Amino acid sequence: MKEEIQNKKQRLLYIFLLYIFTFGLYFLFWFYNSWKKIKDYTETSFNLSWKIVGLFIPIYNMWVVYTLFREVDLLRKKINLSRPYPPEILAFLFILLTFSIQVLPYPWWILAFILSVFPILECQAELNEYWDNKNEFVEEDIRAKSDKTIKNHSNYCPNCGANIKKGASFCTQCGKKI
Repeated sequence: MKEEIQNKKQRLLYIFLLYIFTFGLYFLFWFYNSWKKIKDYTETSFNLSWKIVGLFIPIYNMWVVYTLFREVDLLRKKINLSRPYPPEILAFLFILLTFSIQVLPYPWWILAFILSVFPILECQAELNEYWDNKNEFVEEDIRAKSDKTIKNHSNYCPNCGANIKKGASFCTQCGKKI
């Protein structure tokens, strides 16, 4: 189990260097790799190829980037990890900085390019923390499930991740039936 988690984690320095030395192309691989690890862990069904293709479609690519940051946030909420930055902020910063690379004059686009890696690094740091803490949560989860008196130990909506009251039939945020 420990080896499996170490395989999911990525070193932030490597991501930074690969992003810089590939002039940002490493983002495509990082994005694919992160979605693949999340898909394998959560056992959800979606087409990874469409996620990557979506990065090349204007406007839609903003949504695709945001959904990855949001998915990481939802995973963290499931094991009660606080979030340093909301996914909306990370996605906005990444999109703004990558767009700035194209419109800023010479010395400033280089700065925007270097800064554009930081939302990715933050997301990966949050994922690394999640993989580190997941083991502890799984052990607690197994203990809670074995206790017959606990009916519902999850306080979060499985659809949107919003905090819900125990025994609630519907999520107050998204309206989905629990």
